[in-house]
Amino acid sequence: MAIRSETELYGPVKAYWEKLGYDVRGEVRHCDLVAVLEGEPPVVVELKRSLTVPLLIQGLRRQDVTQRVYIAIELPAKGRVPHRMTWADIRKLCGRLGLGLITVQFYKTRKPAVEVVCEPPGPSGDAPARKTTVRKRAAERVLGEFRERSADYNVGGSRGLKLVTAYREKALHCALLLREQGPLSPRSLRELTGNAKTAALLQRNVYGWFVRVRRGLYGLTRPGEEALDTFAHVIARFGPRGAGAALQAGLPEAGGPPHDRPDGAGTGSADEREVAAAGSVELRNVPRPAEKRNVQNVSVQLGASDREDKTDISGLQNVPKLRKKQTKVKKGGST
Repeated sequence: MAIRSETELYGPVKAYWEKLGYDVRGEVRHCDLVAVLEGEPPVVVELKRSLTVPLLIQGLRRQDVTQRVYIAIELPAKGRVPHRMTWADIRKLCGRLGLGLITVQFYKTRKPAVEVVCEPPGPSGDAPARKTTVRKRAAERVLGEFRERSADYNVGGSRGLKLVTAYREKALHCALLLREQGPLSPRSLRELTGNAKTAALLQRNVYGWFVRVRRGLYGLTRPGEEALDTFAHVIARFGPRGAGAALQAGLPEAGGPPHDRPDGAGTGSADEREVAAAGSVELRNVPRPAEKRNVQNVSVQLGASDREDKTDISGLQNVPKLRKKQTKVKKGGST
């Protein structure tokens, strides 16, 4: 039963390594399949429908990442050897190149059968392996990408599809939070996602999903909304993020301002901030609105009476002066 695409090989080969206890990811930095087991070197598998020269070249390139490189092909009908060769010749060729070989045979009614024809030759192998040198930096990049992914979202051997990389997964997490919480600051997103490079992710904006609302505050664009629908199977693993998650991180509910606003920005006076901080605490000895009006009336009446008293006092002070003037006039007249 001939297969149409090499992606059909990914499922059986992945299941084989998972039975051995490996954690498997597809399409990790140009590697069709990467399997990792604690304490063991990583395994890289390149998938092709048949044994070809390009497949052998791909296998040789992956030896920069690890010495445990396999090539996987479909076993032709009735177990025929590709290119009219013998299995002994193929084993010898793979041994000389330092590659392992996996075959997958498909059936109409049964599950596919996976068989390891030959292992990558080690130091004690029968055939002398080609001397290979693992590039440390290349290996670290593959393992770093592998570990930063939360799950296996890609099918090995895919072509022309948008792959879910670790970077895209982190960007989707930020986009999901922005859709649920509204515009947020890089600091808030960093606390919610646990990604220390959130600020750089927002500034680079590789996919055009984010927009700067104002200084220190980012929102979600229409392409970001569409990406959340496209990769719904990815954001489903993040779980619901509602007001509970926002309160846990010190954020307001959806639509509210960010919690890391500078002190005093957008708020009232110091007294108003104290009242807001008090929350539901009952304030005692505070007059009600009606009592406030009565107090104002009393103060006005007292002010008016005070002004009248002052006027009477001034009049009493002027009376003696008038009497003195009158006496002087009388004295002048007598003289």
